[in-house]
Amino acid sequence: MVLLGDLHIMGKGVLKNASLAFGLYQRAGKAGDAIAQYRTGTLYQEGIGTPFDLKRLKNGCPEPPSRDIRRPVPL
Repeated sequence: MVLLGDLHIMGKGVLKNASLAFGLYQRAGKAGDAIAQYRTGTLYQEGIGTPFDLKRLKNGCPEPPSRDIRRPVPL
């Protein structure tokens, strides 16, 4: 969904639609996609595709990412 959101936010091959992109990022973020959570926060901050919402921006994602993100092991 993130890639589809990227296409809509940039208008590449589809009509530019920030609101649709925001919805796609938000759905992917709720499913645990960290990149989508970051992009959702950025759109909240900039007020793109959704009204600027400082409360939601400060609260961040309501649930932590479901993926176990680990640091790379040095070789």
